[in-house]
Amino acid sequence: MAYEHLIRTSEFPYHVTVRTNNQEYFKLSHKSCWRILLARVKTVFETYRPEIVSFVLMSNHIHMILWTPFENIDEIMRELLKQFSFSVNQGARRINHVFGSRYRWCLIEKPNYLYNAYRYLYQNPLRAGLTDSVEDYRYSTLFYLYNGISLPFPLADEKAADHGQIPDFPERIAWLNENSGPIEDEILRRALKRRRFKYPRKNEFKATIRSLVDNSPK
Repeated sequence: MAYEHLIRTSEFPYHVTVRTNNQEYFKLSHKSCWRILLARVKTVFETYRPEIVSFVLMSNHIHMILWTPFENIDEIMRELLKQFSFSVNQGARRINHVFGSRYRWCLIEKPNYLYNAYRYLYQNPLRAGLTDSVEDYRYSTLFYLYNGISLPFPLADEKAADHGQIPDFPERIAWLNENSGPIEDEILRRALKRRRFKYPRKNEFKATIRSLVDNSPK
């Protein structure tokens, strides 16, 4: 599952996302998948020692932000997805692929990039209509942070907050619940699809706005 041009670093965090095969919903309940994900992240943490900032389980994909002190993002993701897939298939009594392709990664090299990537990740359930407030979504590490619930592994949230100048609680919740709007969301989505986080150039930005306007309800 390693990439030909994989950038290995311990200096900057990655945003990682992976989607299910054919973008189908996971074949187990959110609750079951979340329980499996927590257990598998714990195993990977104990073996490969990533510094995990945040992650969110959606209906058919996972978002995660993490640092890799040992520059081993490929080993971390290979083991995590292998173990998660095996457990989900075992629970669902299936043998098919859980994920449709390799994970996608994006290196986040600037504080303001992390600031926006952090917000984008935790707003995913809000954008998808799965919750009315980010802090109420149970299948997100934010739910545990907000409610003071311990996870089976530590989070590098304070490191990310310091590095990305992310607001403290309770201001953070208001900031995360702000509607960023479709243009900003699309710009961030495109920036996170690159190997290195980078905002669209001026001509790409104009094309993004034009596309959103053309496809908006008349």
